[in-house]
Amino acid sequence: MPKTEKRSMSWLLRYLKPVKGRLAVLLIMLLTSTGLQLLNPQIIKRFIDTAANGGVLTNLIQLAGLFLVVAVINQLITVAVSYLGNDVAWRATNQLRGDLLKHCLRLDMRFHNVKTPGEMIERVDGDVTSISNFFAMFIVQVIGSFVLLAGILGFMFSVNVPIALVMTVFTLLSILFMVFIRNLGVDSSKNERAASATLFGLIEERIAGIEDVQANGHVPYVMNRFYRTMRTVFRKGRKAWLLRVIPWNTTVVLFALAVTAVLLLGVHYYMEGLISIGTLFLIYQYTQMLNDPIEMLGD
Repeated sequence: MPKTEKRSMSWLLRYLKPVKGRLAVLLIMLLTSTGLQLLNPQIIKRFIDTAANGGVLTNLIQLAGLFLVVAVINQLITVAVSYLGNDVAWRATNQLRGDLLKHCLRLDMRFHNVKTPGEMIERVDGDVTSISNFFAMFIVQVIGSFVLLAGILGFMFSVNVPIALVMTVFTLLSILFMVFIRNLGVDSSKNERAASATLFGLIEERIAGIEDVQANGHVPYVMNRFYRTMRTVFRKGRKAWLLRVIPWNTTVVLFALAVTAVLLLGVHYYMEGLISIGTLFLIYQYTQMLNDPIEMLGD
């Protein structure tokens, strides 16, 4: 692992350590939610196979009731995971805000003469808010996505090996491509944040000196600078957005190919009598579920 990544991980763990209790509860809830997500398609599979084989109505009603109970419990856990994930993120980044402010207060005046108050506010609060979103996303979505991917692929290998291999190849290609181009998105996003900080610095500086601006008739000049800075923010933001959606567009194409291959194989095995109609639905459902965690990892 490169030194910069080691520093990033140690930095991350440093701010997560005070909330490790909540983090443990969050991970347990996350694993439970993932398990329930994997369970529901299997309930539907049994329902379809039971109905196709002329099963008794009582069994169908029991399966339908079990499906509703699992779905409701999973939804409640999902809401709790989202709340707790954001709670952990804000608790960790609030400490980071305090550390950044202490660091800025210790810097000499030469630094503060170069940096405007607006830029410092955007760095201390705006950038940290973005980091807070990362904390919540990393804990809830990244870890949860890897667990869900492992669960789907692991169960599919117990159902049908060829179809599971197609899904595995699709997953590996998507993740490898995202790793390959991730630095493009990182650099452009850093430039976007820098442009945003410059904009806020300009706004703060001009509002603080509003009396001088109006007295000297410099409103058109200030508005011109504002428009030029906004144009820079727009261009850098547009570039960052385009580079961030490349992984998503790539996974869409790969996912379409994977679904086509999986459905062709599934229909073939069904026509040959090797799998039931319920298993065919299960394969399709798991294939659909596979795309969501990959998209989250790309984000």
